[in-house]
Amino acid sequence: MPLHLLIAPDSFKACLSASAVAQAMAEGVRSVMPDAKISRCPLSDGGEGLTGVLAARRPHIIIYKEVAGPAGNTVRAAYAWDEEKRTAIIELAAASGYALISNAAPSILQRTTRGTGQLMLDALARGCATLLLGLGGSATSDGGVSLLRSIGVRFLDRMGREIADRIDEFHRIASIDTSAVSPLWRKCRIFLLCDVDNPFCGPRGAARTFAPQKGANPQEVDCIEAALTHLADLYQKQWGVSLHQQSGAGAAGGTAGSLAATMGATIVRGIDFVLADADFTARASQVDLILTGEGHADAQTLGGKVPHGVLQAAAPHQKPVYLLAGAVDDEALLTAAGFAGVETVTPPTTPLSEALQPECAKANLRRAAAKAVKAHIEKNNVKPNHTLNNDEI
Repeated sequence: MPLHLLIAPDSFKACLSASAVAQAMAEGVRSVMPDAKISRCPLSDGGEGLTGVLAARRPHIIIYKEVAGPAGNTVRAAYAWDEEKRTAIIELAAASGYALISNAAPSILQRTTRGTGQLMLDALARGCATLLLGLGGSATSDGGVSLLRSIGVRFLDRMGREIADRIDEFHRIASIDTSAVSPLWRKCRIFLLCDVDNPFCGPRGAARTFAPQKGANPQEVDCIEAALTHLADLYQKQWGVSLHQQSGAGAAGGTAGSLAATMGATIVRGIDFVLADADFTARASQVDLILTGEGHADAQTLGGKVPHGVLQAAAPHQKPVYLLAGAVDDEALLTAAGFAGVETVTPPTTPLSEALQPECAKANLRRAAAKAVKAHIEKNNVKPNHTLNNDEI
């Protein structure tokens, strides 16, 4: 019987889409076992690439809109629209992502999620009944306040005046008014697909964990933490919703928590949603071997990223899962988590600028996939249809 593989990677950030990664892995497998049966299942954990992964499984059109970017400039963003199911698939990164930030961008205290709200409003105007919002890759830490303002939520000071759209002004918010929000939102289910499980505030919250990665200095981190803590206190006082330590509420700089508190949105682990959408568990039960991957694997991989989701879904069926990543840290921890093998895709002597070139990355993926399959063959005494040679790995 030919070997049956399921190839289920995430995208390699700033390099290859999940579909392109899966294709390169499949080519590597074919070099070792030409008769292998290969099923490809590109995945996303709610970060960049979510739209392409989910839209590929349903009829859709792509909607393009000119909206506000994270720095306040106008950007052209896109989302997927399924007219039959009245479902919109939006990535926050498309309008408010870090990839849209230039060196001349304003302080993180001034960055905005307003453009994402504008995409949501466009979907609502089309009759959206289900909105899937991927929250990975944000450039912002504004707690989604500017997004909410764009759809009608008002953040007022003690005199009933709207506060400025700056994080260092959030301490002046005394109340939140949702009376101007369209009643059509009550007929729209919002699912927030998160790629992290961090709470709204605190030591593991949005400010302390992610703001430095977006360029915030220590003083700005303190300012953001104070602002988000104040927002969480207001949400609890006004609606009885406690976000301070809620898992996933810190996604996209706290946008997840604010949408959950004000709009009744549902926070879900992005990888769990995408795996269910792909009927992954059933597909995993039918194969001999699974290959997964991401751009950089480390301890955070075990906190809701694609490879760990794949590993968990495969565990009940006792299917071996090999992890292929452009760069690997914490290999011992990843192996201890249950991966059958962990392969570094990029040779250590390859400069990062070269490794990120798509053709270079594809070649490295082909070699890594061939190496992983050869390891599985040798470990399980599987007989390929032709003699393996070192050139193939």
